[in-house]
Amino acid sequence: MISDFVLSIFAFGFYWKLRNMHQNWSLFFAFMSLSAFTGAIYHGFTFLGEGLRFLSWVMLAVSIIFAQRASYDEYKSILLNWIFILSGVIFTSLAILNSDFIYMVIDMMVGLFGFVVLGSLIYLKDNSKKIIYGILLSFSSVFLVLAKVNIDDKYLTFNDIGHYISIISLYIMLLGIKENVSQEYLLEKKV
Repeated sequence: MISDFVLSIFAFGFYWKLRNMHQNWSLFFAFMSLSAFTGAIYHGFTFLGEGLRFLSWVMLAVSIIFAQRASYDEYKSILLNWIFILSGVIFTSLAILNSDFIYMVIDMMVGLFGFVVLGSLIYLKDNSKKIIYGILLSFSSVFLVLAKVNIDDKYLTFNDIGHYISIISLYIMLLGIKENVSQEYLLEKKV
């Protein structure tokens, strides 16, 4: 629960830094923050019901959609936007119907690794490598969570470790996003 709150605070801080710089990336961080905050409430007060857990997953899926949109901003493709939304809806629906987070992991793999990382390596040459490094680092947390690696069963569980790795990966992504925004500003200034 505490690591969820910490992740939420950091993600909100990253949103705040980007709010006037880049709409889609800032919304990625905003929904990541809301997802972590809702997850914290669910983990701390499970008696409130599964609805909070599922709401957290929905907000996570929305954050992934905004990361995809941010990566493909220059293309302004309605088809790509619909693919991003449809993918998020399908995996989130499967996660809720089966009450299993693995479908959210698959959504992250398809959305962040498939579209953002591979897309950046193949098509989107102007994206900062720091965004890619941040996403790749975040996947190490996925493997720790799936393997249920605990350092301490009470104070540092696999979920906590995953959240702290996510904070570091989000910060690395933030650095890359700011790098991209600075480069875009310099290019616009030259024109």
